[in-house]
Amino acid sequence: MLKKSLLAAALGAAILMAGASWSENPFDALKARAEAGEVLAQRELGLRYLEPSLGHTDPRQGALWLAEAARGGDAEAAFQLGQYYGRQVGTGRSLNLQARQKQAQYLKQATLAGHAAATTALADLLLERAMDPDVPDAKRQRATADADALLRHAADHGYVPAMRVLAERLATGRGLAADPIEALRYLQNAASANDAMAQYQLSLHYRDQANSDFSESRARVWLQKAAEAHHPEAVSALTLQHLETAEQTGKPELATPWVALAEQLALRDAAVYRSRLDRLQTELESTLTRVDRDWVDAAPMPALADTEASSDVPTSASAGLDASLLTDPVLARFSEQIDALEQRLNAMSVEAESLTQQLHDKDQQIAALTSERDAAVAAKQTAEQQLMALQATTGAAPRIAAAADTSQEQMASPPQLPSSTTAQETRADATTVAAYQQGLTLLRQNQYEQARRAFERAARSGHPGALNNLGLMQVRGLGGKADVAAGMASLVRAANAGSVGAAESLAAMYDYGIGIRLDRALAIEYYRMAAARGSDKAAAGLQRLGIDTRQVSAR
Repeated sequence: MLKKSLLAAALGAAILMAGASWSENPFDALKARAEAGEVLAQRELGLRYLEPSLGHTDPRQGALWLAEAARGGDAEAAFQLGQYYGRQVGTGRSLNLQARQKQAQYLKQATLAGHAAATTALADLLLERAMDPDVPDAKRQRATADADALLRHAADHGYVPAMRVLAERLATGRGLAADPIEALRYLQNAASANDAMAQYQLSLHYRDQANSDFSESRARVWLQKAAEAHHPEAVSALTLQHLETAEQTGKPELATPWVALAEQLALRDAAVYRSRLDRLQTELESTLTRVDRDWVDAAPMPALADTEASSDVPTSASAGLDASLLTDPVLARFSEQIDALEQRLNAMSVEAESLTQQLHDKDQQIAALTSERDAAVAAKQTAEQQLMALQATTGAAPRIAAAADTSQEQMASPPQLPSSTTAQETRADATTVAAYQQGLTLLRQNQYEQARRAFERAARSGHPGALNNLGLMQVRGLGGKADVAAGMASLVRAANAGSVGAAESLAAMYDYGIGIRLDRALAIEYYRMAAARGSDKAAAGLQRLGIDTRQVSAR
């Protein structure tokens, strides 16, 4: 009876332990957190379902959980979901258009949330679309302009992969207009940010004798940096260089650590490098053995001598050999010191080249900043002139001053809703309306330069629609050079003059940091301005930011 009781107790304990272990299962705990609405858990659960190696593969469930996390505002989940649908797109006849649309949708969502990798991926997708021969010219130009702006935005905000992608496309002209100077600038920025791939590519650039800035020393510095960062091709190139030097000087120790690194990284030619190093060491050992044997063979056999024979110890000279400098211990130590000094000088040379490159990079940064400052000052002067012209035309000072001194435009004060009397005061005359209509016609015909000039003429008289279209073209670089500061100034004037579209655009730019710094307060003010004029998009934006839209009419 006692035995049965003990057995039952043990069985009950085992059942309890099994239940406890099941309840503590990490996957089940993660799923419970996701079902409870925890966004990060939803993202992680979705990725678990998409990863075959984790034992819970279910792509459909993975996509559903990632979509749930993306709806909760998780930018990484939106990016991962965009990447997932990108892998489902396929090619040729099997092209899945629905997957392509979802890929673009989620990459755009992550991009608007400031996700750098999504921004770069969306730019690549746009450029891929632009290179499709079936795409109309107007859409191709727009996709290319948007992709260029996205890549530059990510690169200029410090995202190294975007710098590298932009450098490659500007260097080759693949998808973007070739610009070797800009390409080199972005490549140098990526290399200075310790990107091994960029460092290796920069070493190839400086080694190319066809380039005007050809420099073996700079190429050596960047190759060394890339190899130290374990870039495979850089390690291979440097290992070969050290092997050649070792074979020329008879010093295998120069190549030994690099061959070991190649083996550690499992490089394709690591076995070849090891074979060359072993052969060199074998040849050196064989040479030393042969020298010793020759010395023994050349020495005379000692003759039998009587007790009165000389007891002098035979020297190398008496053995028929000349004294060798290599056998002198003092000179041998001196030779070692010379080798050590030579290695130190080589290291100092590499360090000096590195410092020279850093100074060169700093000079370029200073030059770029100076150029940006000059452009900003010019933009500010232009904006001030436009505002003065508006004041002279309308007889009233503009209500919002746009600080156009930097590309990260910041307003001096929150926007205000215009009164009905102001809207009447800024109503354009027949000539202005004609210029605006001409701009619309030219825009529909994809004649961007002429359209921009027509909008500029109408904007001088304060036409809201012309100011709005001009501002958007200036921001995006359509029909002329991109100028975010001037574009923001035009959009501000348009919003003050009653343009709903301009208010919506400004709200979105401040809300998502498109071309300017994020500013929640100004985004809310512009959403309110647009919502008060009947914009459903602006009302939705206010709701997303947690603002009661019932307060809009009261303002």
